Amino acid sequence: MLTTLTFIEDNPLYNEEKPFRLVGFPNMPSDWQTNCKFVDQPNIVVLDARSHEKDFVLDDCGFKFIQHQSQCCLDIEEFGLSKKNSQNLVKYLEESILLAKQQLGISRVTCFDWRIRENSMKPVVIPTEDSENVRHYTIPPAANIHCDFSNAGGWERLAMHLTNKEVQRVRDGLWRVRFVNLWRPLKPVENAPLVLCDSRTVFHEDLVEVDKVLPNKVEHSFYLKYRDYHKWFMLSNQQPDEVIFFNTWDSVMNEKHSNVPPHGAGLDIGKGSTPPRQSIEVRLLVMSPS
Repeated sequence: MLTTLTFIEDNPLYNEEKPFRLVGFPNMPSDWQTNCKFVDQPNIVVLDARSHEKDFVLDDCGFKFIQHQSQCCLDIEEFGLSKKNSQNLVKYLEESILLAKQQLGISRVTCFDWRIRENSMKPVVIPTEDSENVRHYTIPPAANIHCDFSNAGGWERLAMHLTNKEVQRVRDGLWRVRFVNLWRPLKPVENAPLVLCDSRTVFHEDLVEVDKVLPNKVEHSFYLKYRDYHKWFMLSNQQPDEVIFFNTWDSVMNEKHSNVPPHGAGLDIGKGSTPPRQSIEVRLLVMSPS
């Protein structure tokens, strides 16, 4: 399949001025909100993983597909703002942790965040005081191809969840920590599927670190520059019992290439079809001895 994906512009400006975007500053003029410039790249080949799901291994390409029937209600309303303390949400997060333990063979798994997304034209208004806590709001799919954490951003996030002694053990190579995203559609996907890049085809210089500036802290992620050697995949007509695990950060770096797959929504795929894509992603900290 050929489609259009959105990348950060390969701009010499970023050799002198670090890319940034402001979040939680609604009164700031729009042209001050970011210096990031993006390019819509057409004719990207996205291969369908359907019937080849077992070929994808988390420790190789950075993602894997599994079959799993959730025992929770997957109605998007059950995960929204009005149900933020619901037992269904708690049950789903616990179910996700257990699934990760079973699939990855690791006993120490912690949920540290989640997102609810819908490919809808409905405006999303997040109060400034909630700019750092958007997990209870239904937000659009992420169009710009990205990695949730840069190398530095992952270490910063890790320090929020582990003690200083534990972080040092990870730095010393005694433990390996990964942030793993468990991504599930809430209904069959007819548009804007999740598109992932085989991490083995992404070199470190293809990634650009971006500052996400919040009212009281700065987070660091990566945007991806377009390169014709990247290999892209999706799962057509993905069902709610078809889950994608993918790495979003790894304390053990590969010297030659990324071990985290850049990803985003293929907004042109199935464009105009209904119903809109709905999905939930659970962000997990996975720790194991090295």
